[in-house]
Amino acid sequence: MPENPAPAVFVPAGTPRPVRFGALFAGTPGFFVIFGSIFAGVGGFMTLIFAAAMEGKEKLAALFPALFLAIGLAFLIPGLKKIALRRELYRNGTFALGKVTSVEETNTTLNEQTVLDIHYVFAGPYGEVQGKTSHVKAPPVGADVSVLYDPTDPSRSVLPLPGTFPKPGGAA
Repeated sequence: MPENPAPAVFVPAGTPRPVRFGALFAGTPGFFVIFGSIFAGVGGFMTLIFAAAMEGKEKLAALFPALFLAIGLAFLIPGLKKIALRRELYRNGTFALGKVTSVEETNTTLNEQTVLDIHYVFAGPYGEVQGKTSHVKAPPVGADVSVLYDPTDPSRSVLPLPGTFPKPGGAA
């Protein structure tokens, strides 16, 4: 790999980098957070309503909406963790130029688009590192990609999407 490669996607020098808010929620993490928030919010609210309105053994009916709360949290918590990791890597990750090694279709669709698993490699501090991400759009196999990774744990990496970082002068 070149010593000072040109990024495939604009990545500003220095840290912490400014990150566009919408870039954190792009793709599947945003879906998980929205879906989980709705289910957890409705489930939590209905659990409180059922528990307050019922007496005695009828309070067991509050367990039904509590299932919605649990399902919502099961989606919300991993989505928030993914967004927190993405934010940390976008703001403070170490830049490397990587290469796409394979793109595979999954059995998942998001907004009527098939989610793709994108496998890539990049040069980490201790040698070649393999990474994987999922998105509805993917660069072709063999394409150069910008990678941001955690130098203390290079397995934690992300491919920044175009438009993630505001360009100097306000350009997109």
